[in-house]
Amino acid sequence: MDERRRSPRYKVAEEVAGRMRATVKVRILDLSLHGMQVEAPVALPPKGSCEITVLAPSGERKLPSTVRRCRAEAVKSDKGVEMVYRAGLEFKNSAEEGFDVSSLISEICTYDGPVEENENEAGEKVVAKEDEASTDSKGFKFAM
Repeated sequence: MDERRRSPRYKVAEEVAGRMRATVKVRILDLSLHGMQVEAPVALPPKGSCEITVLAPSGERKLPSTVRRCRAEAVKSDKGVEMVYRAGLEFKNSAEEGFDVSSLISEICTYDGPVEENENEAGEKVVAKEDEASTDSKGFKFAM
């Protein structure tokens, strides 16, 4: 499977919440220099514009984004099986907005290596992680 991402994704260390449209709470799953994956209770329309507010330990950070994909997924919880939506968001010109994505990655992500999704022979998604030092190829430092 060919990698189509412009930058590696990093797993979020602890549960980090966000908000879209002031009322839709999301959970941030992973983050890259160009976007993030979130889990939401409602479907997010692909190609739709949105502003996600990341509730980081250092404070709120607002990031204009575009929804690139969204899919439904059944997950088990203590309440039983429930439906959630996983959406891939692409940041809109974050450098122009004065938003430093690398500092957010350093703050909320662990460095277990970039998250890579591949499919095994049965067609199931498998997540693999690199096992390297605490900086990536561009020199960004990540919390261990």
